Amino acid sequence: MSYKVRILDNKPFTVATMKMTIPDYSTDLAIRAVRTMKKELESKGIKSLSPEYNFLVSYDSSNRLEVIDIEINVGVSSAGNDSEMIHFHDLPEVETLIRIEADDFEEIHIGLAEWMHDHDYVADGGLRTIIHEGSNFIYDCPVKPAED
Repeated sequence: MSYKVRILDNKPFTVATMKMTIPDYSTDLAIRAVRTMKKELESKGIKSLSPEYNFLVSYDSSNRLEVIDIEINVGVSSAGNDSEMIHFHDLPEVETLIRIEADDFEEIHIGLAEWMHDHDYVADGGLRTIIHEGSNFIYDCPVKPAED
């Protein structure tokens, strides 16, 4: 196993979101989108969370690797007024939020499945791809106890 899983503290918070279609999964593109959003938010006096919490969620119904519909999420200290591009949403606290980190992408889903099986949990929301400048893969997943 070349992955680590840990339970995160989680509280309700606000995100600024922007939906877009991207040509492929690209960390560089996601980082540029976050930077663009942050500049726009700063111009409106809206501050990012500290520490930052930026992630994307994929909304494709099939396993596509090209032309993907995503939503970029930037954690913010307070909501602003929605615009054509950027919308604000309050994310509620989830029962349990786990983070998985791996050097290889293939280990992400293996690690999630093994952890949920070993702890008798199931996914309880969309998988969040953490947007960061490191080379490892980081994902957060809301989970809840399985109902057997």
